Amino acid sequence: MITIVAQPQEFNYTLSLPTLLYKSDRASTTVTLYRGAVKILEEKFNPFNSETPIDLDFDTLIDGLQTIDYPKTEGIIIHNNAAGVYKLVVADTDGSKEVNFTAMKGFYYEQPIDLDIFFSTSWLNVPISRRLIRSFQPVHLTAFARQKINIKVKALYDDETTETFSFGTMVSGQVQTVDVSPYLVKRQSAKKLIEYSVFGQNDAEQLNMQIRDYVIEPNEIYKDEYFIFLNRIGGWESIVLTGQKTDSYKNVPSLALFDKRTIKYADERTRTVKKNTGYITGHADQVLVIEMINSDQCYHVLDGAARLINFKEPTLDLTEGSLNETDLEFTYSDPKLTSPRIEKLPNYLTI
Repeated sequence: MITIVAQPQEFNYTLSLPTLLYKSDRASTTVTLYRGAVKILEEKFNPFNSETPIDLDFDTLIDGLQTIDYPKTEGIIIHNNAAGVYKLVVADTDGSKEVNFTAMKGFYYEQPIDLDIFFSTSWLNVPISRRLIRSFQPVHLTAFARQKINIKVKALYDDETTETFSFGTMVSGQVQTVDVSPYLVKRQSAKKLIEYSVFGQNDAEQLNMQIRDYVIEPNEIYKDEYFIFLNRIGGWESIVLTGQKTDSYKNVPSLALFDKRTIKYADERTRTVKKNTGYITGHADQVLVIEMINSDQCYHVLDGAARLINFKEPTLDLTEGSLNETDLEFTYSDPKLTSPRIEKLPNYLTI
């Protein structure tokens, strides 16, 4: 007979998924993992030691099955593969037992923790209740909606008037991201936008998702560099780095001798960018930078488009009581971006 000693919770993060721990008094047992109706794996343990429970980890396996795509739309996007419904079947000659659970990609703390309450009330973003942002900074909020969420934006203008707009609806049971960038809020009115708040309501206009406040700062067009990245709990973040930027271009040609001539037949082109963060002035910015350098998906906004990048051994040293900064070095995943943009020139000049 099978005895389940420990198992995943009803809701979990993939990388903090509790182990399956079970016993059996039979010589052979089988464990099968399903995602929905699809069998992922089946393992048979024979001979089986009835005196010692077996401890099975599925965290990294399940995490590798799930992805959270970059939100490319100016609206609400559903991440269909961010969370999955799984079933574990443990069987021996006496019968079987099932363990059903849901797993969201990422990790929060070591479980157990009531993730259903967390998902039901919290954005999957770094909890900064009031943020300073630039006018053209990408801003996203992600949620694992446990109920219908009507996204509302309340805008404050320079004449001290306010307006509230609807930014769409998140459906229940899905991981979704809404684009609440300041330039989208500005489209709603001809007035000058000073700050705005984003929150979620149910159909009875009761608050069901936390309020986030954003204060707009002037752009520093020659210093600002925007980075968008996926944090460890599944939310899309952005940050502005204001320090000095250096682009280094390198080309390593491959040469061969053909018919007494040396011919170049291939190139290895690289473009390395070194960007200084500027002064990191508060705890919230420290958290954002740490989340960014640890992210598996980080994008740099280059020529108006988000480009996937890879950091080279990013390091951030933090000293209490001091202004902190660091140099981050990265390359672009797309090798074609090793060449700078070529501007279109006019075919005639008027002097």
